[in-house]
Amino acid sequence: MVLLVQLDGFTLLHDPLLNGLYAMWTGQQSAQVMRKNYDSILRQVRRLRCSKLLNDSAEGGGGWSELTVWLAQDCFPELAKYGIQAVAWVLPKNAQAFRNSHQVLALAKAPLIDVFHEAEAAHDWLRKWPK
Repeated sequence: MVLLVQLDGFTLLHDPLLNGLYAMWTGQQSAQVMRKNYDSILRQVRRLRCSKLLNDSAEGGGGWSELTVWLAQDCFPELAKYGIQAVAWVLPKNAQAFRNSHQVLALAKAPLIDVFHEAEAAHDWLRKWPK
């Protein structure tokens, strides 16, 4: 994997063999910071033409509830527009972030999103997708 972005609370890697990105979220982040990080993901999707995203928020915290509609109705459709076909989302352990994630999932129409409790299972699913 190739390191693309390393910030406090956010790491973005490129997996050329998977043709995908691996975004890892840790700790509490503001909505503004999270939005900037998702913008970084979009820039890399456009640049690298990735078709898969592993969105690992297992260690992520709450604090971004105001982004749920934006993520579902703007961000994820934009990722799909530029090539993301499948997202493997590792759900957060933090209770508030877990609820926020489910709000996004309930609203999101594209791309295909499946949920996991660990990154290894998410990566395996993306590696095998599409069947």
